Amino acid sequence: MIQGNLAIISALLAGAILATSHAADRKPNILLIVTDDQGFGDFGFMGNPNVKTPNLDRLASESAVFSNFVVTPACSPTRASLLTGRNHLRTGVWGVGSRAFQLRDEVIAPAFFQKAGYRTFHCGKGDSTSLLELQAWDRGYDDAALLNGPGKPEKVSSGGYTHRDPMIATRESNTPVEGWTVDVMNDRILEFIKKPGAQPWFVNASYIVPHLPWICDERFSKPCRDAGFSEELAACYGSIAQLDAAVGHLLDEIRNAGQDTIVLLFSDNGATSPDVGTTMSSNDPASASTDWKRRNFLGLRGSKATIWENGIRSTLFVRWPGHVPPGPRAQLGAVEDVLPTLLDLAGIPAEILPPHQPFDGISLRPAVMDAGAPEEDRGIFRMALAFEGSPEQSSMPSVAGTGLISDPRQLKFEDHHFCLRGPRFKFHSLRGGGTMLVDLQTDPGETLDVSGEHPEIARSMAEACRKWWDGLIAEGRAFRRPVIHPTPGPSAKNRTVVSIPANAATAVTGSVKVVTSAVEGFQKAGDMVTYEVEAGEPGRYRLEVIGNGLASGRGWMLTPEGAAAVPGFVQNDRLSFEAFDIPAGHSLLSFGIREAAGPDEKPAALSQLVFVRQP
Repeated sequence: MIQGNLAIISALLAGAILATSHAADRKPNILLIVTDDQGFGDFGFMGNPNVKTPNLDRLASESAVFSNFVVTPACSPTRASLLTGRNHLRTGVWGVGSRAFQLRDEVIAPAFFQKAGYRTFHCGKGDSTSLLELQAWDRGYDDAALLNGPGKPEKVSSGGYTHRDPMIATRESNTPVEGWTVDVMNDRILEFIKKPGAQPWFVNASYIVPHLPWICDERFSKPCRDAGFSEELAACYGSIAQLDAAVGHLLDEIRNAGQDTIVLLFSDNGATSPDVGTTMSSNDPASASTDWKRRNFLGLRGSKATIWENGIRSTLFVRWPGHVPPGPRAQLGAVEDVLPTLLDLAGIPAEILPPHQPFDGISLRPAVMDAGAPEEDRGIFRMALAFEGSPEQSSMPSVAGTGLISDPRQLKFEDHHFCLRGPRFKFHSLRGGGTMLVDLQTDPGETLDVSGEHPEIARSMAEACRKWWDGLIAEGRAFRRPVIHPTPGPSAKNRTVVSIPANAATAVTGSVKVVTSAVEGFQKAGDMVTYEVEAGEPGRYRLEVIGNGLASGRGWMLTPEGAAAVPGFVQNDRLSFEAFDIPAGHSLLSFGIREAAGPDEKPAALSQLVFVRQP
């Protein structure tokens, strides 16, 4: 009897030891929160007297807080760098919409964590998670809940930013959901992380607040309005307060569950200025509205879309209770560093990672763990992507005329605004050939050129800035157009239909132009658009094109490379082409109009291409 009891006790002890060992070996969960257009000073703990962010302030008090953290000037480029650990230009991404297509050989973050045994989930804004026919769940996410426009016909969505009653796309469905989008997102995230199982989880929470339009629950905007703010600023700060409440709820749920979780939070770019065209590229106080002066209380130069500090500076929070000492971190960090840092913190060895392109980022683990860790001397390269010094203002005519960069080697360095961001100094190469060296320690507003006081630093940073650009162009990846695969990704249920954004064009002819979400301007005879196609095997296809004003374009013809032209016909603003052959391998596919539209007709615009494989 005693021996039997000892055997039972021994077995129980062995099980307890094994369970403890398994718990110790379990990797930490990872919650990666990205806010949208939240400015560097849009937090109470930063000293902003106007915005109320008690939950984010609490997170700051529990985190290592990097205040010298650099993102990119726009959302899609930042997310491309976040998910790949690479400068966004290397990934093929150089803006939003038609400029946000990643190259196919880029591996994104969830694939790294999935390889290490993590369950992976993305919720919210889906930039850089999907790639043409490849959905998020084809690229390393076990599932996703992607914001896909308004869920109700009467709702107005501004560029896909639906703050209430959104449409949610998942692996299984595309469903309208009622409620504030931040709360809908939280529900989906909590549903995922509370699923039983021994696996750790990796979750992206990609909120769309406080991106325009500023729409929020009245209970969050009313206190700001009562305090005397304009309707616009009250809605802006109310949106941030509603975001703060949502993040607080999410963190409370994780805290209450007692889960070992690393939490990171930062914004994808700087704040949007209400004074577009004035304060976007200047910091002239006389040109700024009262609202912008209030929001930009730190007096930083520029705003979203620029590479002045107000466009690319964010705050990075890293919280890991029991592991990361809270407090400020002065060391320089960049969005490219987030993926290498998380892999390092989670203890995921390089040898088990999937093959991938080399990281540009470094692990910030030394600084995360020790505020006194030595600073690494390096420069973060950035390029203006809109407004002053952006590619639109290039002297290469095809950029402004078509929305495409057909040959990046023709871009002139002097036409653009670049910067090299160091720990203390920041070098600007300005449009027109001018330069500026800024000491951010003494001049965070970037008002004074100190190159005369530090000529060697200015010279060295100028050389490094030019070397970055020349290297990117020589590498041949920056500004490349996407290649279409006419067959669905591996997770698709329908293996015969694939839908591709029309703005994935390679080239245009005549008056046609690629814009953010469409290809437009089909008006004159000979107007044409061309796509690069890659097929694993030969096949016969029909092509249907969705757009607006398609009937105004007459004589639509499609020409597969090396084959006879195929006529098209329009019905109910849907353009259909008869069946044609696509060969195996790489080829070009062009279509356009042979007859001009009438003088009073609106030029045709294309939004979506639908390839239908024939039996």
